[in-house]
Amino acid sequence: MISEIELKKAILDLLKTKYPPESYKYYGIEVSEGCKRPSFFVDMRLEKEQDATANLIKKEYAVYITYFAEKVNETDNLKKVEEIRQLLRCTDNKKRKRDMTIKVKGRYIKIENYHYGYTGEANNILQIMFDFSFLEFEPETERAMLMRSVEITGGE
Repeated sequence: MISEIELKKAILDLLKTKYPPESYKYYGIEVSEGCKRPSFFVDMRLEKEQDATANLIKKEYAVYITYFAEKVNETDNLKKVEEIRQLLRCTDNKKRKRDMTIKVKGRYIKIENYHYGYTGEANNILQIMFDFSFLEFEPETERAMLMRSVEITGGE
């Protein structure tokens, strides 16, 4: 089973391979003011969870990566869009390029709907968005009480 913490950590760890914490700050939803630049805010949301079968659950997530540049610069923003796209195009154990995926606990989860836009008062803060979904195995547990003893009486 993959937890939300493991999913978010995988995204942050991937970003940190290209943008080291010594040069870039990383924030979550707990910080709303006073952030240092350049920095990334990574917001991950569970959009939908539903039973696929009795033992499989389908989970759908949306990820929002907001980039606060040191100085507003469209070229830098577009460079980040392409660099993060390439980070998500990871390689497998045989060094083959794969579709856009995020690797979590040995599983490759496919990225869908990668796109970007701008947010903020001046509409100049880069925001990269993508979705992913996967099936999670959760075996159904028995709800009935188990038989404790059996008595057999002879009929003949």
